[in-house]
Amino acid sequence: GNDGQAEILIGEVHIWNDPLNLCVKYRITNADWRLSRTYVHVSAKTDGLSLKKSLLHSNRYESEKFHSGLREFTHLVKINWVAPRELNVEVYADVLPIHGYTSDVIGFGETLPETISMSVVHPSPDRHAYSLLTIAEGDFLDGFHYSWCVDLDRKIKQRFWYTADVYSIFEELPYFFMEHPENLDLVNWILNQNFVGKNSPFEEKFTFGDIQRLIWDLLDNENMEYGLGPWSQQRVDYILAEAKVNGEGFIPGCNQRLMLILVPVDELKKVIAQPLGIVIPVPCIPTVQQATASAHVVYESDDKWGSFFATPIRLNRENFPF
Repeated sequence: GNDGQAEILIGEVHIWNDPLNLCVKYRITNADWRLSRTYVHVSAKTDGLSLKKSLLHSNRYESEKFHSGLREFTHLVKINWVAPRELNVEVYADVLPIHGYTSDVIGFGETLPETISMSVVHPSPDRHAYSLLTIAEGDFLDGFHYSWCVDLDRKIKQRFWYTADVYSIFEELPYFFMEHPENLDLVNWILNQNFVGKNSPFEEKFTFGDIQRLIWDLLDNENMEYGLGPWSQQRVDYILAEAKVNGEGFIPGCNQRLMLILVPVDELKKVIAQPLGIVIPVPCIPTVQQATASAHVVYESDDKWGSFFATPIRLNRENFPF
């Protein structure tokens, strides 16, 4: 018992014997957990049992093993059975979650290249975004990215290679081209939802034009319809309402995407063309959090060496943050 605290069942301890051993088997049944340490303590209530190996003192046995990601492990306690006797068997298991992840968006932003080479075409050939951007000389950013216009004050040449400064939206932009940077969290949330191509509540599907029009609404002080293709104010309003409910203060985590701003500049760091936004995956960082499960049981042997029972391994929610 654990005084009524909430528990998670993660496995079982099986205890049985053969003519030579007392067997204590840990078996994890919850796929989200693994063994990191197992401990067994055995003591006899009478003098009818002698224990070989790891003899601490008369009729007592203790063993501790450390593991790397096992789901099963069996302790073998070598014994001489003189007669049926009652044993106290105390077991503990330290377990680690294997699906605990976090992310460090700020730290990840510090790993971005300072500058890249980029070229853009409009619209994206598959019409999944306002434009398709190619990055070179950008380390892990190299390749193709869906991209979005974040400033209507400047134009950009298609298929022309620019040098661009790279910024995470959590950095302070050293330029004053964006009228409403305070809404970048909403835009980042919107781009994480993959609206384009999904069914809308208004029969027609969401389009890249809906998303680009909304990005201008949120970040710029002007708007237009050029180059949007099919779009709908009704769908734009719907996405905006969803973003205001769910996207305020949005910080992308593991398995989500971070918005970057790419700013074409000349050798003097003057902005020379339209800044664009892309999103890239945020790395998942495994977390290590430990919890201890324990059981105290009484095992009574018989002369047929057939005794068997199982006791659950449980985790008290107070011991871990999940």
